[in-house]
Amino acid sequence: MTTAISSRIIPQEACAIDATTLTGGYDELCDGLDYPAYLLRFTSTSDAPVEISFDATYDHELLPAGGTVELTGPSTRKAEFPKGQKVWVKGAAGKSGYIYMSAYTNRSDR
Repeated sequence: MTTAISSRIIPQEACAIDATTLTGGYDELCDGLDYPAYLLRFTSTSDAPVEISFDATYDHELLPAGGTVELTGPSTRKAEFPKGQKVWVKGAAGKSGYIYMSAYTNRSDR
């Protein structure tokens, strides 16, 4: 089965976690992507940095306090974060704010 690439950018439902509830361990941010995604954007409105993890075992990316991190596939958009991919964050509880994740697909067969 061939996957059709669309010229449209299709957003998925955003995920968020209250930064004041972080435990210092791996806290689930997203319980699984609804569709494969070629772009993930993480945004923090928290006053504390967090680590992003795709397996709840290793830290993969640092999201600075109040910062944004964008992870994209190549320009051909053939590489994707798979459907069902879970995402966790790890860090000390902030005094305020949220950690957000936005995901985008361009697959017409979503």
